[in-house]
Amino acid sequence: MKKAISILIFMALSASFIPIKAQDEFVLSEEEQAAFKERIASMLDNFHGYLSMIGSKRAENTIEVKKSIIKSTLRLFIGDGESYTDINGNLQKAPQMQVSLLRNGVESKNKYPIKTYLNNLMYINYKKVTIERAETIRLSNLYKVGDHYEAVATFYQIFRGERGDGYVYSDKTEKRIKIYVYVEENEGVRYTVARFGDIDVVQTLPD
Repeated sequence: MKKAISILIFMALSASFIPIKAQDEFVLSEEEQAAFKERIASMLDNFHGYLSMIGSKRAENTIEVKKSIIKSTLRLFIGDGESYTDINGNLQKAPQMQVSLLRNGVESKNKYPIKTYLNNLMYINYKKVTIERAETIRLSNLYKVGDHYEAVATFYQIFRGERGDGYVYSDKTEKRIKIYVYVEENEGVRYTVARFGDIDVVQTLPD
């Protein structure tokens, strides 16, 4: 099981970047932008797979395994899920995850740093948890912002939690996630990298 999870994580992270030739200005062709849209969709699918494993109560998903998955999940986010310094030298806060809850038809929202959200999910008070993406991802065009590209992806997420007493909570939430595409360099090799930013709730509906 651990080997299968490790392979899944490696494939997801490998799909988030591609090597590029040295150049003075970072410019993506139309073909490269199309390829990144496919990569981003794949990253989001893997992200939802990780969420289900982190929230899972299955015996093989031990706390040790979940912590390993959390570390790899954070690498999908800009700054590896921590506060980071942008190109202008300004300190930016860690990517935020907005969550919502429906009570008697009334929606409430809260925001947490992505690392806090993932750690809370690990101990969520349900016997069984399922988190999955529903329907097609809507991804905006990549647009140039300074030395990098940005995009916004919109998707529906279905959450279902079951308690031992038979209580079931489920909802369908429309979410919007910021995407960053930029260049990193390691040992003289330049890579075009895609990373997630803040995730916000657009609306929450009963499932």
